[in-house]
Amino acid sequence: MLINGLCSDCTRFFQELGDAITTHIKLLGQRQLAAMQFDSCLLARLEPLVLLASERRLTAKGNFKEHEATHNGNGYGARNGA
Repeated sequence: MLINGLCSDCTRFFQELGDAITTHIKLLGQRQLAAMQFDSCLLARLEPLVLLASERRLTAKGNFKEHEATHNGNGYGARNGA
């Protein structure tokens, strides 16, 4: 089923990508603040979380792009730079 030109899987993958991006950016901001405050303990706790969030973001982007490719030639679902 298409919603706004996206199938339900596209919508799910896009939501997962959005959530992953939001989490990654939030953690990057927390890490930056900890660095500005010279909080080495917090930096040490945040670093593995930032790395996991980065991996999750890359995986979510790959999943979305891989699924998106299944629609090429179908006239829907194709988005550039997602």
